[in-house]
Amino acid sequence: MKGIKTAGSCIVIVLLVFIFAAGSMATTASISGSGTEGLVTITASAAFSTYEHCDDADPPNCTTCDSGHMWVTRQGTGHCHKTGNGSASCTFTVNAGVMPQGDHEFKVHVEDCDNLSVDEFYTLQIDNTPSLTVGNVAASDGWIDPSGGVDFKDNPSGNDGSVYVILDGDPKGYQYYEDAADWSWRESAGRAIIPATLSNGQHSLKIEARAANGAADSQEFPINIDNTPTIDIDDIEAINGSFDVGGSVAFTVHPTSFDGTVAVYFDDALQASAWMEESSWSYFQIANRLIDPTVLTNGPHTIKVVATAANQTQSEAQTTFNVDNTPKVTIDDIGKLEGFLDIKGEVKFQEATSRPDGTLSLYFDDGLLAVRNMEEPSWSYDELSGRKLNAAILSNGGHSVRLVARAHNGEQDTAQITFNIEPAHKLKIDQNKLQNCRSNILNLVNVL
Repeated sequence: MKGIKTAGSCIVIVLLVFIFAAGSMATTASISGSGTEGLVTITASAAFSTYEHCDDADPPNCTTCDSGHMWVTRQGTGHCHKTGNGSASCTFTVNAGVMPQGDHEFKVHVEDCDNLSVDEFYTLQIDNTPSLTVGNVAASDGWIDPSGGVDFKDNPSGNDGSVYVILDGDPKGYQYYEDAADWSWRESAGRAIIPATLSNGQHSLKIEARAANGAADSQEFPINIDNTPTIDIDDIEAINGSFDVGGSVAFTVHPTSFDGTVAVYFDDALQASAWMEESSWSYFQIANRLIDPTVLTNGPHTIKVVATAANQTQSEAQTTFNVDNTPKVTIDDIGKLEGFLDIKGEVKFQEATSRPDGTLSLYFDDGLLAVRNMEEPSWSYDELSGRKLNAAILSNGGHSVRLVARAHNGEQDTAQITFNIEPAHKLKIDQNKLQNCRSNILNLVNVL
């Protein structure tokens, strides 16, 4: 070897250098993750090759290099940068609970001191879709309170997720939950659904579980609402005085308020309305009074009832009845026209409540003698005028007694009787016989 030329020596040295580098440990990189939920630990490492660099001196001067750099990035975002001799490592955590759905690629890039680079990749698959179950969608005791269970993936930095409740596209509220939990509409919205207040028709209930990263699972249920009340009205039998009328009514149950209202109309005029919870209604219950037929005009009348539910849907029923308040008054036969007479008769009115049935007016020869409130079916001249009729003082000729019965609604009936007072019989005296009688009386006196 000593006989070899310098140029040849250089060639030998260069060959030795390359042989040494090729035979040393190659630069490598690795990266891995600890799981797919919650805090995921990412571990990256690098091993750098050792290089010996020699100059052309004789003997050569050689240096050794085993340093390098490593970078870990995800979608352009750097997570760590490390340097080292021989090797380097990096460990960090990411919160899988808030990372978007899908694949997330982590890249470790390694460069050694000889500018040799190596890349390795690790893919973290994120699926934080929650698990949602829903039940109790049907109405019960006036409420609809859906409920069920929900299971979220862990979010170490905050709430795992939330449950939103949505009615007809309108969010009614939400509630945060951790891990696996039970949920209810009442808890999320502050109160359950009251179907009595919903408009008639189809509605949509939607329950949506949203994870911290926005992943969601939802279920939607259609519900049909028909809150139309039902109401009927009983037939009105024969009218005899003030009366009540009623019927049945049915509403959808309202758990926190009255189920609905019932309004009563008389001949299309509103009389009164009242909140209802019962299954029956009556005019007296709503208007706080009976129906008084004595003030009604003769003829047909209608009573209409309108039931209005909490959601303002309505039903109605009506019945018709006839009123005849025409009174009836009669006069008995007078009999013998002499002395004091008490003319009598009968009168009949529609019975009134808490007041006289009607009035009876007494006329003698068209002159009004008296007006009296009547409740009894019989009358007499004496009771009405306060005295009997003295036939002895009546003038000769025709006379009349007239009675006018008036009901409260203005209907009236008249009865009249007429009679004649004949002149008294006059005694015809013979004047001759009267003179003879006088002479006889004087003679008798003289004898005595």
